[in-house]
Amino acid sequence: MGNAIDKIDEGLYLGNKVGSSHKEFLEENGITHILNVCYEPCKFEKDYTYLHIPYYDSPHAFMLENFQKFYAFISEALSEKNNNVFVHCAAGVSRSGTVVVSYLMKSRNWGFETAFNYVKTKRSVVQPKVFFQRQLNLWKDLNYELEGTTSHHKVYDQLKLINNVFKCFGPIEKPISETSQRFEAALQMIDHLANQENGLIDEQTEVKLRLLVEQENKDLDKLIEKSTKERIWPDFTINDFKQDNFYLNFVFPFIQFAK
Repeated sequence: MGNAIDKIDEGLYLGNKVGSSHKEFLEENGITHILNVCYEPCKFEKDYTYLHIPYYDSPHAFMLENFQKFYAFISEALSEKNNNVFVHCAAGVSRSGTVVVSYLMKSRNWGFETAFNYVKTKRSVVQPKVFFQRQLNLWKDLNYELEGTTSHHKVYDQLKLINNVFKCFGPIEKPISETSQRFEAALQMIDHLANQENGLIDEQTEVKLRLLVEQENKDLDKLIEKSTKERIWPDFTINDFKQDNFYLNFVFPFIQFAK
């Protein structure tokens, strides 16, 4: 698991939940700000400035949408003398490593490999999962800005939309019996991710997906009936989705199309 806390750069520290939950570690390193990206509680909210945006270490964790917020929190903290920022997740390996790498990429105009290798020399256990690495590579392609008009920004906008679709219809929160139809509709409309040459969803499909998000509580069954003509992947099951196979095999490889 590595050390509880490792110094990565001047004022910037990376570690695990042990470091975040023991005040002696925090005080020893002069920590003033804590960025928590796991579901561990923020234990000392009265004593430190926190940013808490939790994610699971899973392919459907779309951390890219908050890279700018992470960057702003760290850079604002480090703009004042004697401030030190501690970034952590549960193990201090994947999620928190992703945040620190994304920060260094923007602050130093580095690509993923350069930033990752640098962090690795400071904390050897750091290893963002492959789905986070793909998001970090897209971060570079976006020139570290989430708003724009390039083809890469179109990819980002559509990935964010897809992520919102699955947030709305997530099987974890609701019984499968209540969500299977909704998933089938969403999956059918996203078949373009794997099939279109340019890797982008066509305009009609994008409109339908946005409607699915907007209408999840507004007579969605009628919307699905209108939007769905046939089953694209009849062998694809809700259980497969729960195992993240869809995100791993279809959504994030799609990023590679927009190069």
